[in-house]
Order: sequence, then structure tokens, then C-alpha cells
Amino acid sequence: MSFISLDEIRECLNIKFLYHTAWQINQQALKDDLELQDELEETLERMDGLASEYINHDYVYRYFYMSEIKDIITFGDEILDRHPSASKKRVTTRVTPTIGEEQAAIQRVTARVTPTIDEEKVAIQIVTLGEKAVQKAKKLKESGYYTDYFYWHGYCAAMTEALAGKLHAKIRMEMDIMKMENGEWRMENEPVAAISDCQNNRSGEGDVVVPPPTPPAFTGGASSMDSKDKDYQGRRYSFGYEALPDIPEQIKICELLKAERIGVTATESGMLEPEYSTCAVIFFGK
Repeated sequence: MSFISLDEIRECLNIKFLYHTAWQINQQALKDDLELQDELEETLERMDGLASEYINHDYVYRYFYMSEIKDIITFGDEILDRHPSASKKRVTTRVTPTIGEEQAAIQRVTARVTPTIDEEKVAIQIVTLGEKAVQKAKKLKESGYYTDYFYWHGYCAAMTEALAGKLHAKIRMEMDIMKMENGEWRMENEPVAAISDCQNNRSGEGDVVVPPPTPPAFTGGASSMDSKDKDYQGRRYSFGYEALPDIPEQIKICELLKAERIGVTATESGMLEPEYSTCAVIFFGK
């Protein structure tokens, strides 16, 4: 999989989230105020310019069998209901033997168990915009440029989620879930209205459009699914929501993924550093 470029992240930026949530612009006020629309477009262009200089994004991800992670991650009811293999009751497994004391010692630490035939696989990802983006935010705030700080902070939050969504989408392709049909990304039995992290790209308003070549990606955990999403495969769940309630478990995730390779660490409370970083678990099943 080729490295995700900054331009690809910009394409996945959710403008509605940026304007109405991160920048706290009233939706109706924006719709009625053409001058405000122009002002926000200029601000976004300025933030894009800063991004080219101060965002050094990176990411890491890895695939696991459920039996490898279910004893170190606490899953909420939403995940347990959809994925029974996530239960703490162990799946019967065996470890392939190795020869020699050194190999045995290594295996005790890093062994990948042999899965049962029907054992589910998951992917775990960590993304970051890098330390320079955080330092730019601090400098703007400390220098008294509070408006610029507000816009830059909100922009970085939205870009972090855009990067997470883009990587999620590409992982779903690697999972062989996604297919291109008539110019649109679809999976077997997936509804047309499947939610996409790359929706509303750079448009701000209007109907959901999923532009190729980026397949749709769903972020779960913050709210329950409705019936139209029941066939969605490859859901992404983030820590701190009901589905993955224990933020301190991100410490374990950083260890599993060797996140220090991309400059990401976790504090004693489990918060990721640098600030504009996020972690998620993606399930192969529905």
C-alpha cells in the first residue's frame, strides 16, 4: 500500500465536521451568509498552506487474530454483540513449536497463535500529524494569536480524523472487503448509503458523495447503528467510547504496534502524544 499523501488526507477532510464542530460555525448562519462562506474558504486555504509546512503525518497498523488481543483489550457490549469471538473465553489454539532455546524465548514473547478455522481477524491502526503541528499550535497560542490558534487546532483535529478515515478505507481494501462497481466502491450486500469518512470532501454541504478511488469507511463506537448500516463490514472503533471504554489500554496498543517508530507514545493515563494522534480497532466482520 502506497504511503498516504497530504493531498489525499485533504480530500478526505470532512468539511461539515470542520466548520460546524471544530470551528463551531452555526449551520444555518453559514448557509445564509455568503460573506462568511468566503471567509471560511479563505481560512481553510490558509490552514492548508500551514499544513504543507507543519504537518508531518505518519501511521502504523497491524493485523491480529482475535485470540491475540481479546485478553488485553476490554470490549464493550456493541462489539461483543456483533463479534462473539471477542469474548474473554479463550478460543482453543496451539502454538507452533520452535527449535532451540533462543527461538523458544522469542516465541514466548511474540508468538502468534494458530487460529481456529473461523477465528476473526482485526486490524489496529495509529495515525498522527506529528509533533510540528502541535508545536505550531502552542506557538500561536503563546504568541497571542488566539483566533489563528483556534482555527489551526480545529483544522488539525479534523485532519487527524481524515487521516484515520483514509487509512481505514485502505485497510478495508486490503481486507478484500471493497469492490468497485459502476464507478462506486461497494461491498457485497452493502447499502448505497453506507457512511464514509471521505464524504463531503471539500464541499461542506450537500448530499453524501463517495468519490473513487477512496472506498467508504465507517467510524463506530460513538453511536448505535441503524438498520441501513447492518451489512457494513469492517467497522472502525475508537477508544474512549462505549465500544472501547478503557483509554489506558492505548498504552498496550502502542507497545503492540511499536508506535514509537512513528513518534507516538502514550501517557500513564493512556492519552496519545503528540496531541493530534488517534488509535482504532477495525473488525473484518459485520
